[in-house]
Amino acid sequence: MAPIHGLQLSRRRRQGPGLGYHLVGIDPDRWELMRYSTWKGHDCGPACDADMMECYEFLHLSRPVASA
Repeated sequence: MAPIHGLQLSRRRRQGPGLGYHLVGIDPDRWELMRYSTWKGHDCGPACDADMMECYEFLHLSRPVASA
């Protein structure tokens, strides 16, 4: 039951108004699950209980233009 509880908690944390996007990946060398989220502001995201966290500031983010 612990993995299901962790998944539900992770989903609740991502349901915030400031979430840009959320990615999940697997590191096959260390068999670890990685989660990567971007938030619109430094204090928009939930409190993190991970053993490692890095904060970056995006200076510019380009959006592709759809062709007509």
